[in-house]
Amino acid sequence: ARMSPKGIEGGVELVDVKFLRPFDIDVGAKLVCNHYSGGGIEFLRTSSDGGVTAVASMAEVNAGLSVPISKTLDELKAGHTREVAGIQDRYARLAEAGDHPRGAFQSIESVMLSEDGKSALGSISLPRGFEHEHDAYYLSHPALLDGAFQLMGYLNESAEESDAWVPTGIAR
Repeated sequence: ARMSPKGIEGGVELVDVKFLRPFDIDVGAKLVCNHYSGGGIEFLRTSSDGGVTAVASMAEVNAGLSVPISKTLDELKAGHTREVAGIQDRYARLAEAGDHPRGAFQSIESVMLSEDGKSALGSISLPRGFEHEHDAYYLSHPALLDGAFQLMGYLNESAEESDAWVPTGIAR
């Protein structure tokens, strides 16, 4: 958004996003972002012992693209009528298994599926009253992006609830 005269209103398109390793950042580690003019972005994790590891990359970053929205929120809501029950129970079971501890990353409030189960619409937000010392660093909190990834897990009815679904790449 900073690269475009339109700012955040112009939108930013990320192309060919690859998650090479989990974005686990240890205490004492640094996350370095290299932006290549006319190219993409690479995120590197540097550990306290001086090691450097690539954790993610993006082939292109296109700023200032005003992408038209094909449907309004009301139209999307009308097409998603199957409510998913037990979201908080699912989070409790995941936390007990050590997979998803309580806190900001339990960000899905509700999920509605389309009749064919191929599309999900969710309400995602940080838990009420949640605050962290690093909140000022984010334009969008990582827990919200995580919630969007979790939302996709509701589309796979054949998966076991205990199965971990970890995205490794996003085309666009």
